[in-house]
Amino acid sequence: MWKRIVAIVAVLVLCLGTFAACSGDRYSRVNIQGDPQDTGYQVVGNGGSAVQYGNYIYFINGAKGYEDTDGKNNIFGEVEKGALYRAALLGDKVENDRFGNTFALKRDADGSGLSLAARKSADYKGDEIYVADVQLVAPKVIGTGGYAGGGIFIFDDYLYYASPHNLKDKSGNVKYQYTDFFRMSLDGKTTQKLYTTAKDTQSSPYNFYIYKDAVFVTVLEGTDLMSIKFDKRSGKKLDTMRLCENVTNAVMPVKPIYYNGISTDTIYDFIYIERSATRSDPAISGTYLEFMRPDGAALDPDATDGAGAKVLYYRGVIASDTANPLQLVAVRDGLLFYTATETLTQPVLKATNLHNMFYGMDKAYRDAANQRYNNGVPDDLDYTRTALAHSGLSGFTLYPYVAGYDFLTGFSKSNAVQVLAVASAESGGTLTLYRNDVPVKVFNGSELRVEAVKDGVLFYSAGAELYRADITEGSGDAATTISTTFAAGTYGADIAAGFLVYFADVEGSETAKSYAHFKEIDGLENNEFDNLFVGKLTEDEEPSPYKELVVVTMPAKTEYKKGEKKFDKTGLVIKGVYQNTDLEDHEDIEISDDMITGFDTATPGANTVTVTYERCSVTFELTVLEEEAGCGTLALGSGLGLFGAAAGLLAVGVLFVRKRRSKV
Repeated sequence: MWKRIVAIVAVLVLCLGTFAACSGDRYSRVNIQGDPQDTGYQVVGNGGSAVQYGNYIYFINGAKGYEDTDGKNNIFGEVEKGALYRAALLGDKVENDRFGNTFALKRDADGSGLSLAARKSADYKGDEIYVADVQLVAPKVIGTGGYAGGGIFIFDDYLYYASPHNLKDKSGNVKYQYTDFFRMSLDGKTTQKLYTTAKDTQSSPYNFYIYKDAVFVTVLEGTDLMSIKFDKRSGKKLDTMRLCENVTNAVMPVKPIYYNGISTDTIYDFIYIERSATRSDPAISGTYLEFMRPDGAALDPDATDGAGAKVLYYRGVIASDTANPLQLVAVRDGLLFYTATETLTQPVLKATNLHNMFYGMDKAYRDAANQRYNNGVPDDLDYTRTALAHSGLSGFTLYPYVAGYDFLTGFSKSNAVQVLAVASAESGGTLTLYRNDVPVKVFNGSELRVEAVKDGVLFYSAGAELYRADITEGSGDAATTISTTFAAGTYGADIAAGFLVYFADVEGSETAKSYAHFKEIDGLENNEFDNLFVGKLTEDEEPSPYKELVVVTMPAKTEYKKGEKKFDKTGLVIKGVYQNTDLEDHEDIEISDDMITGFDTATPGANTVTVTYERCSVTFELTVLEEEAGCGTLALGSGLGLFGAAAGLLAVGVLFVRKRRSKV
């Protein structure tokens, strides 16, 4: 089966200087192998565990967890699992002056058959395989413990990411529940820590916005919505702002595509908040949904009321309800989705592109729309409707999406809004696809979760099972299994460059858990490279090249006296039997002292000694003898014997004589 897996021997070189765990990270240059990143391409899929930037996929190399109680789990330069890597793609550049260059994938027809750059090598069994060319980019844990909308962000020639804080408080506790935000140049020369939160934010929403030639880090800290402004070129902090207080939830959408010069006047360029009413609101109870820019500036500095008095809009109200809670759901496929209660008992899912609100309240958006549409507003831009009404909607986890949506083309009323709704229960659950409020497909399982939807294909998980299902109209109900060792972690599955990227156990290894795998979404039937392990194993999780170690000859000395300190390996011969061979084809192991553990003569009887080499071990037994009785047991040291005891008495006598003479 290992021939079907692209094992990775990462092609990487690190030059990271020195690091000190006790005083935090030191950010030295990372020497990234491979061709420099061409920054003329589109970035596709920011936010999540995998991003395509033209001819590279940037991906998180597995999930090792975010807990860091001793401050050693997340030291810059020492992280492999959970760090950021990239894999080179095969194909050709497609020039596009307006929207940034794209990349057309092609298969390696003469070699691996992959659209990933790879070379021939051997796996741990010695079988010939193809090894993908991957490079380490950022040796730091990427993301936080509980927010799936974060992860990898790339704008132009800089990478942006969040990572758990790794310094201690005054009591000596590592504050890994706090979050550090970083930016790194894609050539590896500079890494900067931009901001550290002041509260537990391991499950808080966050985002990176590019707006007005600046970079904004936005994060919900407790109930405070914070926005920190940086110079786009230097990374220098320019301002720290508290945009809103009393916030209970926030949606910070990520553009599906980014390129240099892209419009910043879309539904993805605002922050959406859910908050409780305060005494300063028109209604002092209930829930408000609002939108705002990341810079906290007035949405319309020229706005006036009916009497001509100037009115400054810092935040725009989407909806409010004094009696029933409003809940933000998502910004996806050009629409904002939220739930509201239109009757006394039935909440509904609303879908809107908010065009009229943006146009009326945000001057930058209005100016951009007037220029784009020659002061005319197409009917398709004015869209608000009920996407789903169901009596049990309040118990659902909702995943709404727009079938056939294209970011560059924009939203159209002809696109159908569809909703995937998960209803969970202790004994299991259902995942139901709704079209126009009508349930058309149902999947069952426990711990159900929607992972991704792409071109009419649904990827969903049920515990450790990862599935693929065709959900186009008229398709069958059957789902096919992708993985039985799926690890959802923070990010679940993601899509980049035609691959589904997910974490799963590495086949053939009992220790390599939750590493990055690629699956071609449109792969050939029975494709040899259907599920690919693409990543870098840590040393202690690599499979051993040996299926066993064998003791051929025991050491010459197998009996030890109680208290002897040093193991004598003279005469010990151990052979390593390779995975695909037998004892006739083996390798002599050169045994060093650090390979030996378990030697202990403190207790008489059998003593088991272990020899470990290349993550494979063998044991054998020695004997610790009972202590002999006799003169040698005088309190002059064990093991002295008769001659030793006499010598000891002589020494005592000499000391006694000297002491007496000193008194004369």
